[in-house]
Amino acid sequence: MDTYEITVWVDKNGKTHTAPSRVQAGNISEAKAIFKAKNAQCQSVTGIHKK
Repeated sequence: MDTYEITVWVDKNGKTHTAPSRVQAGNISEAKAIFKAKNAQCQSVTGIHKK
């Protein structure tokens, strides 16, 4: 497992959020899926990097 930091995401209203959030996952795709599952308002993750 690696730690990924979500730095930019867009909610279902089209608003961009930049507060960092960390996710434990095996790869970037999994990290995005986990973040979306935890955050019902998330439409897409546009900024993510491995910590």
